[in-house]
Amino acid sequence: MRKDVHRKRHKCTNSEREYVRGIVHSLSFQRWIDRDIARFLNEEKKIEISRSTVSRLRKQVEEQAEKWYIELRNSTFNF
Repeated sequence: MRKDVHRKRHKCTNSEREYVRGIVHSLSFQRWIDRDIARFLNEEKKIEISRSTVSRLRKQVEEQAEKWYIELRNSTFNF
């Protein structure tokens, strides 16, 4: 059995999570691909994150933006 499989995950604080989410959002907006974002976070910011986590964060940000846009669009008709 591999020892690295049982490594404990670092528990992030809310502020750390929001920091990473902001970076992912910003770099996604600049059209960076998930692999490059994960590499940037690992090498430059010393934040261990997988490409799949970056993909999940990007999808969450996109869904949140879509909800916000739909709410904004629908609110203009409620006057």
